[in-house]
Amino acid sequence: MAHQAHLSREELEAVLRRQIRELQHERDDERRKRDNTQRGYESLVHNITENIAASGAGPAGSANRELIDDILKQADREKENLQRKIQDLERRLKDEWSKRGALDYGSAGQLRALQRELDIIKEDKIELEHKFYEEKRKSNELQRRLDNPLLPNERANRVERDNEFLRHDKWKLEQKLKEEKRSSEEWRQKYEQAAYPRHNPIEDDLRRRIDTLNQQVEDLRRERGALQMKVRQVEEEMEAKRLRYDEVQQAYQSERRDKENLKKRLDDIGQVSQVQALNNHNARLQKEVMELRESKGKITSDLEDSQYKLGIEEKRTKDYGAKVEEMAHEIRSMEHQKKRTEIKLEAVLNEKQEIETKLHNKRENEEKYQPGRQQIPHDDLEEENQKLKNLIRKYEDRLKSPGTAKDLELLTAKVERLEEEKKALRNDCDKYCEDNEQLRKQIESFYTGRMSQGLSSVETMLQENMKRMERDKEYLQRKLEDAERETEDLRGKRAEQKKRDDSKIRDMIRKEKNFKTERDRLEHEIDDLKFTNKKLEEQLKQEESKIIETERDFDKMNPRRKKGVSFCIPNDEPQSILKKGSYTDERERINDESIPASTPTYEDLMKMKEEIGKLQSGLMSLEKDNRRREEENQRIEEY
Repeated sequence: MAHQAHLSREELEAVLRRQIRELQHERDDERRKRDNTQRGYESLVHNITENIAASGAGPAGSANRELIDDILKQADREKENLQRKIQDLERRLKDEWSKRGALDYGSAGQLRALQRELDIIKEDKIELEHKFYEEKRKSNELQRRLDNPLLPNERANRVERDNEFLRHDKWKLEQKLKEEKRSSEEWRQKYEQAAYPRHNPIEDDLRRRIDTLNQQVEDLRRERGALQMKVRQVEEEMEAKRLRYDEVQQAYQSERRDKENLKKRLDDIGQVSQVQALNNHNARLQKEVMELRESKGKITSDLEDSQYKLGIEEKRTKDYGAKVEEMAHEIRSMEHQKKRTEIKLEAVLNEKQEIETKLHNKRENEEKYQPGRQQIPHDDLEEENQKLKNLIRKYEDRLKSPGTAKDLELLTAKVERLEEEKKALRNDCDKYCEDNEQLRKQIESFYTGRMSQGLSSVETMLQENMKRMERDKEYLQRKLEDAERETEDLRGKRAEQKKRDDSKIRDMIRKEKNFKTERDRLEHEIDDLKFTNKKLEEQLKQEESKIIETERDFDKMNPRRKKGVSFCIPNDEPQSILKKGSYTDERERINDESIPASTPTYEDLMKMKEEIGKLQSGLMSLEKDNRRREEENQRIEEY
């Protein structure tokens, strides 16, 4: 039974949460629509004011004024379109009512009937809205308690005030919309009267009033249907809650009957000892609650410390990762530098090979042309001389021919110039041979001495660079291995810390569950004590009535006893818990037949009164303990 009740409570909470979320979404939508409308209006006003401020003399001012005129015209067009849509809707509504026969009014009685129906619908609407908002308020309060029991009252009040403001804004918007509809209806009526004058103004007035009343009745019916649907949903939910509550009540009654049967089988124990046991149990529970709170505080502090240490370890791992990346970058840069040095060495070796091949070819050419070193240039000069001779011969032939006597002087000058150029070329050829010989000697000296020294220095430098790169590579490799080991250690520490934190969190959750179960048990015990308190109050009243009856019988039998002695318990004294069956023996002894034989004396009655006073003092202390326990439970729930 308890399990079923628990499941049904979860389902009920889920339903209530879903309804509350839907209501919150509706409220957010209304607020969003209002904000969008306000922002659009503010942006339009801002643009218009900016355009007005920017407008002035000249073409810019005229353009701004034209823009403002366009905006105003567009607003007028939108307003006209809205008016046309309203008129179309009204016309369609009127046609629909005419089809249904709503315009066939016979007399003013129908108008009064419609007015009465409208008043009834308005009253129903107000009542349904009141019920709906009351249920909505209850559901919101329940949702706040279910979602967050630690929610402060200020936040709840602020949310409630926001809801009230939103409802007020919605009501104002609805009133404004109704006012716009009414004004549009009046303008339409005026336009129809101006366009199609009627002969009977009273009939027109009645038609207009009946149209408005029918429209209001239709709107109110729709609203009434919507509100009735919402109220029906709420009533169905309340019916489901009531059924569930009846089931829980039946289960509670059965458990209470079982407890009563068990209590009947128990031996009679003194009220003082029972109260002391309850006080001890309550003190023990309070002590456990304090210990649980202290343990919870310690666990939370340990959790925060572990989170802080975990953050530090994560930061260290990130720093090590950055260092590892820097080392890898340095290794890559050293390898790149090594490749560049190898490429440079290869280029130098290739250059050396080319120079050696050129030198070898030069030496072979010199050995080949050793007997006559100036033979190639002189052969060129002879070829040039032969060309010049042929040219001179050609010009001489042309001179001998008729018509060339005039160019003889020019040709002779040209021949002289060519001779001079021939001499200059011969001098240049000699100088070129000398320079070539000097260059050959310089190349031989360079390759015999300096080139060997340069190559040896380059090779030593490359070897030193290679050794240094190998050392750096080994050092970076060691650093990388150390960083990897440290990261592995940090990962292991982090995993261990996570396990410890998970175990602490599980312990804390288990303690919280135990605390909740203990709180539920205390609540059940408090409910049982309240129930027993009520039963004992009833028994106390019965015992008081019996004492009054016995006192009356005693007065009848002993008329000479002292006056002013009353055995009644005053009403202003607290009446709480009284042990069941305290005066069963006296109740069995006192009856109409055995009164003379077992009539109590004055001393017995005084003893009974003293016992009743003791019981009342014990009941008062127990009631104080119950109040204190209830206050403690309330504080625990708020916590």
